[in-house]
Amino acid sequence: MLANFLILRIAIGCFQEARNKSGRRQLIDNVLMLASAAANGNYGCEMWITLSAPFCVKGGKKVFLTRDGVTAVFSDPRVLIVRCRALKVDVYIVSAHAPYCKSKNDCSEVCD
Repeated sequence: MLANFLILRIAIGCFQEARNKSGRRQLIDNVLMLASAAANGNYGCEMWITLSAPFCVKGGKKVFLTRDGVTAVFSDPRVLIVRCRALKVDVYIVSAHAPYCKSKNDCSEVCD
C-alpha cells in the first residue's frame, strides 16, 4: 500500500479499519504514519503524511511539513486528530470512523 501511496504522490491519506494493536508513529520512505489503536481488533484510524512533497503553497512559496510539525492531538479507536504546523500554516486533519448505513449501532451512541 505504501508503494501506491508514493507512486500516486498523495500528500495526506486517512484510513479507517486499520486495526493496529497499539497506536504508533513511524517514518518510512519520508512518509509519517500516525495511528490510533484498535478496540478488540476493530476500528483504528491511520493518517499518512508525505514529508518530501509540498503540503501547500503560501505566498508563492512551497510549504513542507516536518516530523516535528506533525502532532497527534487526539486518538481513540474511532478518531485520530492530527495538527500540522509549518511556516504560518496551522491546520487540523481528522480521520474518523463513523457507523455505516446498515450498522446495528445507533449513531447517537458514537456521536455523543
